[in-house]
Amino acid sequence: MANAIRRFPRLSTRAPAEVDIRVGNRRHTAAATMGAVSCEGVGLSLFHRVPFTIPRRATVSVRFMLGSVGMELPGRVAWSKAYDNRVDMGIQLRLDLAASDMRQTYARWIVGAIEDARRNNLL
Repeated sequence: MANAIRRFPRLSTRAPAEVDIRVGNRRHTAAATMGAVSCEGVGLSLFHRVPFTIPRRATVSVRFMLGSVGMELPGRVAWSKAYDNRVDMGIQLRLDLAASDMRQTYARWIVGAIEDARRNNLL
C-alpha cells in the first residue's frame, strides 16, 4: 500500500509493545515493536511466527507505554505480511471501544507528537 493516500501523518518510532491476537477461538500473545504510529493506527513487527494465519479484521489488543502510563488499545488487523523472521502488521485502532481515559491519553499524546514533529520539520 505504498501508494495509498494517508488521512493522517505517520510518526516513526521504535517502541516495545505487546499484541494479543484473537481469531475465532484461537488466541496468541506476542512481543512486538511499534515502527509507526498515527491518529488511527500502529505498525507492528513481531519477530517470531504466529501459529496461525492472521486474517484482515482479526481482533487485537495492543499494549505499550506512553511515558509512565500503560496503554491498552483495541484494534483490528488492517493488513499483515509474514516473512522468514518476522510478521509485520498494520493495526487500525478502535478508539471508540477503548476506555475513555486510554482514548483521551492517546489522543493528547498523538496530537502533541504530531505538533512536535511539524515544529521540528520532521513531517
